[in-house]
Parts: sequence; C-alpha cells; structure tokens
Amino acid sequence: MHKKVAAGVLFVLALAWIAWPFHTAYVVLVAAATRDIPTLERKVDWVSVRQGIKEDAVTSMIPSGIGNSAIGGMIARKVAPSNIDPRIEQMVDRLVTPEMFASLARHAGIVNWEEDGTTDRRINRGRVKWAFLSGPMSFKVELAARNGPTVTLVFEWSGTWRLERIIVPFREAKGYAEHVDIQI
Repeated sequence: MHKKVAAGVLFVLALAWIAWPFHTAYVVLVAAATRDIPTLERKVDWVSVRQGIKEDAVTSMIPSGIGNSAIGGMIARKVAPSNIDPRIEQMVDRLVTPEMFASLARHAGIVNWEEDGTTDRRINRGRVKWAFLSGPMSFKVELAARNGPTVTLVFEWSGTWRLERIIVPFREAKGYAEHVDIQI
C-alpha cells in the first residue's frame, strides 16, 4: 500500500515538473499579448537574453558554411564576449526590451489580439511548432512567426522557470523586420 502511495506521489510530482515550464511559457506569452511589463521583467532574464542575441548576431556574420555548424557556435562563444562591435551591443541593449518583445509577439501572430489592442489571452497554437523539456532543467518552445522565421524560446530552471534565451535565426530574419510595423 505504501509503495502505491509513494509511486502516486512521485507521478504527481513528475507531472507537475513537466507542466510547470508549459505554464511559465504561457504566462510569458500572455504577458507579451497584454503588454504586462512587470510580469515580463520578472519572468525573463533580460541580461541573458540580450547576451544570447549578441552571440547570435556574431554567429550570423560568420560565413554560412561555418556559421550554422558546431564550429561556428564555438567561434561565436569565443568571440562574442570580448569582440562584439560596440554598435551591435548598444543596439541590442536598447532594442531588446519587454516592450519590444511584446510588440514582436503580437505582430508575429504568436498571440491572438484584436486591432483595438484587446486580447483573448490565448496563444495561437498554430504558431507553436514544438514545446517540451530539452533536459531536466531546460525547456524549449519553437514558435513560427507569421511570414517570418522560427524563433526558439529557451527557459531554464534557476529556482523557478525563467526565459533565458531567445534564439533568432538572423539569416532567415533579414527581410522580416522591414515588413513589420512595430510600435513600442
């Protein structure tokens, strides 16, 4: 009898562990839809997100044969912290904000919203390509932007689930920004 109770408790805990990052991803995307800046500031590690985007920008500048490979990633990790062009660093620091994330999520069609600014608080499930644990302490969500690239959100466990990385495929996204009228 005690073994069944223990097994039941373990099952419920495992289920909760799997469900928790899904809930966090939902909270972050709904916060983006409703422009809930305090929630975005609490649930997103903006320093880590900005650093990741800077590294992606460096990787995108490496010739395409190498840039998408493991070698390109290693080069970016070696180069990024010390040799990022200060203009790129300033631009990323200025543009990668909770307000910009909220605008992009809305205009990319990730969340459902009306032209009058209201939202029905639902994630556009057709835009979610994949979402699951990528390790015991990491959770990935792949989102297909409307007429744009697939963006990956990486949540990490650090006492609670937080968005730590936004992976933007810069080579695919080049023309996308020109077609999006973003208001902050």
